[in-house]
Amino acid sequence: MSIQKLVTIVIVSACLVLFGLSNPGNAGKATGVLNIGVGADVVQFDPALQKTKNSAEVILHICERILGFDQNYNFIPMVAERWEILDPKTYRFYIRKGVKFHDGTPCNAAAVKYSLARVLDPKTGSVRRIYFEMIDKMEVVDEHTLDVFLKYPFGPFLNHLAHPTSAIVSPKAAEELGLDKFGLQPVGTGPYKFKSWRKGEEVVLERFDDYWGGRPKLKEIRFKIIRESGTRMIALETGEIDIAKHIPPHEADRLKKVTGIKVEAFPTPRTMYLAFNCQEKPFDNKTVRKALYHAIDTEGMVKAIFGEYGLPPTGGVIAPWLFGGREQPLEYDPEKAKKLLAQAGYSRGFSTELWTPHGRYPMDKQVATLVASQLENNLGIKVNVKVFEFATYIKKLKSRSYKGMILMGWGNSTGDADSSLYGTFHSSQRKGTRNLANYNSPEVDKLMEEARRITDRDVRRKTYHKILDTIQDDAPWRPLYLPITVYGMKENVEGFAEVLEHLEAQRTYFK
Repeated sequence: MSIQKLVTIVIVSACLVLFGLSNPGNAGKATGVLNIGVGADVVQFDPALQKTKNSAEVILHICERILGFDQNYNFIPMVAERWEILDPKTYRFYIRKGVKFHDGTPCNAAAVKYSLARVLDPKTGSVRRIYFEMIDKMEVVDEHTLDVFLKYPFGPFLNHLAHPTSAIVSPKAAEELGLDKFGLQPVGTGPYKFKSWRKGEEVVLERFDDYWGGRPKLKEIRFKIIRESGTRMIALETGEIDIAKHIPPHEADRLKKVTGIKVEAFPTPRTMYLAFNCQEKPFDNKTVRKALYHAIDTEGMVKAIFGEYGLPPTGGVIAPWLFGGREQPLEYDPEKAKKLLAQAGYSRGFSTELWTPHGRYPMDKQVATLVASQLENNLGIKVNVKVFEFATYIKKLKSRSYKGMILMGWGNSTGDADSSLYGTFHSSQRKGTRNLANYNSPEVDKLMEEARRITDRDVRRKTYHKILDTIQDDAPWRPLYLPITVYGMKENVEGFAEVLEHLEAQRTYFK
């Protein structure tokens, strides 16, 4: 499948969920129920506190955002039917009339202000608070008009409002239930409302008949938690579920041959990468990093491990279809790599470690093992691959105890390059699981800070291109592949996998 076709699919998918088109063809038509097999449970249902993609993809059927994207990442109305930029620091939002929360209360400007203020309140404890820290104050102009004032011009502000954390909640329900209980009994304005949750087993949503966008076709959507991919495939083949998520690439071709089942694949705006610890020898030497950069054959690796269900990183450190991204071919040249390593004083190679999780990302351990093999074969570098269960892996990464290389993934939650670049490459972000390369470039810091405050999109785009060029030259990462999520589904399912897959954009690199 061509990159162009895959990019088209993922962008079209973004449109479907944001319009609330949770009506997948004829699936579940006889019973009015759609069953989806997923590999991980929801953590809780509060948008302000969501941390994982699997939680977000359920929450956004219940709670809606102020605005979203169309198939070209242009902004589209949701709870706000339109908006105006009064000046670089002032935004006016006109809230759609006739929108109701599931508890019957109206969704108005005061409710939108409440929801955003709730995220900003330190007492809420939202890990996504950083997405809205540029907000200075908000004023309700009238029942359906809200003004938002920023502390400083912030170019990607509207993109941040399209993040799932901005989803609007019922002030009445949130106040009555409190933080502890609202996440278990969410109330929003979406096409489906919360019905029940059996932890580790099933989440059930039921249609909201008074939904402003029209009465949904399905009576219920059930997210069934089936952790093992093999078990999910059996459940699909036996008719227990209508959609199975995260089909292993090596099983996809077999599933295609099963009568009544089809396979669809969707690219993700997540980049899987190899980070070099730029503060530790020998990776503090830019020439060493560039040598390893040219010694890894990502196209061959993707073909060998993923077949048609993986993409080489043609956009460098970010997916090329994101705002500010572009095509950045990565050159595989073993001879050039050898010359660079010799130039750095390591003609005989060296020994190092490569840390990797196992089972968190598609074929993560296999990718790490193949990378280690390529480095040894091409440069004589002895790589000790250390494999960790993901929870342990995250704790070790937060301790910053690694000296060599780590394999990790970084997603994008806003469609804007800022979401991909600031947390991974700005020197202020060298903490926790952010900026894992310990990269420090005053030039990149300055450009990223400037880009955030530029409101002209063409100027911002050019600034991000400068940033990408500088990062590629410094080589703190070696991008490895863009994951593709594979779904198995009944032949009569249309549209719903795309609805879920848009949320692959969630920032789940540390979950």
